[in-house]
Amino acid sequence: MTSRDLPVRALLVGSRLDLRALDGRRLSPRAVALEAGGATAIGLRFGAVVLFGVSDGDERALLDRLRPHVGDPVDAPETEEATLRVEPGSAYRVHDGVLVTPAADLQHLEVIADALAKSVALAQHEARIAEVFRRIEPLAQALHASGRPHRRSRELISQVGASLLMEYQLIGRMEVEDKPDISWEHAELDRLNAILVEEYELKERHRTFERKLALVSRTVNTLLELLQNRRALRVEWLIALLIVMEGLLMAYDVFKP
Repeated sequence: MTSRDLPVRALLVGSRLDLRALDGRRLSPRAVALEAGGATAIGLRFGAVVLFGVSDGDERALLDRLRPHVGDPVDAPETEEATLRVEPGSAYRVHDGVLVTPAADLQHLEVIADALAKSVALAQHEARIAEVFRRIEPLAQALHASGRPHRRSRELISQVGASLLMEYQLIGRMEVEDKPDISWEHAELDRLNAILVEEYELKERHRTFERKLALVSRTVNTLLELLQNRRALRVEWLIALLIVMEGLLMAYDVFKP
């Protein structure tokens, strides 16, 4: 039998996808298979959709269908593309950027979709953490230059919120280092998943992101603590000043002619 190539396209359309509201075949608690013009798409609960051989027109129709069920939709979805080459009887491998598999049944597509969806979601989080770094750097520079924390406490609190949200989405929804459920049941699919995890460097990227997130949290918390300590010291000085003024007034009352 001859081989055939199948274009694969992953999109991150939002922060979450309501799988229960979708008319498709439920593959696992975090994935559902959808029909798209005779081709297959797989939706992931953390807001990603992976298309297998779906035409441009059918892609637009599918995204329109999904839009009411997407949480925090994005105007310009993060995307990643790949080529799946189906060669009956072949071993799993990646050759010149092409993923080669012996079959393209729904089980294989689920494992491939899981890896590509995580890759595209990580790409978005990597861009977001870079933006957070850009916003925090001037605050850290101001601390280095003046020895005092910046007064923009609202911005610092906003960065804490952004860091917590990214951590929740990464760990709570994506479960980057968890294998797809189907790979636990089939050794060959576990091998496929391992190849994909290595090809897209999912574990390394996840750990790098976690280190950056920890640095952001540590920096922001340090700046907030310094700001709070400075305000507490200011309050103590005000209290001391009031006590001195009260003492002076009492002394005036006692010694006034």
